[in-house]
Amino acid sequence: MKLESMCVDICLLLLKRFGVPYEGLGLKIESRGSPPHGGGEVILTIPVIDKLTAVNWLDEGMVKRIRWVTYSTRVSSQFESTMIHAARGIFNRLLPDVHIFTDHKAGPQAGKYEERFDGRSPGYGISLVAETTSGSFISADTTVPYAQGEAG
Repeated sequence: MKLESMCVDICLLLLKRFGVPYEGLGLKIESRGSPPHGGGEVILTIPVIDKLTAVNWLDEGMVKRIRWVTYSTRVSSQFESTMIHAARGIFNRLLPDVHIFTDHKAGPQAGKYEERFDGRSPGYGISLVAETTSGSFISADTTVPYAQGEAG
C-alpha cells in the first residue's frame, strides 16, 4: 500500500460513515509543506450531497493495527529514519500489525515557493492512524519546523 492510497482509504472510510458516497470523491496530495510557512497543497473533491448522517461513537474498540507515515520536506531523509526507529521500538512490542510509509519531498513537491518567506519551510513530521476492532480510527500528528543555520 502506498502513502497516497492510505490517506485516501482513511478519508473515504471516514466520509462514508457520514453518508458521503464514493462516487465523485477524490483526494490528492500535490505537495507537502512544513511550519511556519507551509505551502503544502491537497485537493479534496466531494460530491454534492443533501445531508450528512449523524454518527454515534459509543464503542471505540481495541487497537488492532497501526499505520503511519513519516515525512520530510527540504531536509535529510535521515530524520524519517530516526522517527521510524523510535516509533518501532514502542509499537512493535504492542502489536504485530504495524506498517510504516515514508514520504520525502524535495523541490516543487516540498511546498509552494514564496519569495516573501525566502523560499519554502524545511521540516519533518509523523502521522499515526490506529484502526480499532469496532472500525474506528484514532489519529495523532506532529510536525517539526527545522530552522537551518540556527544554533540549538
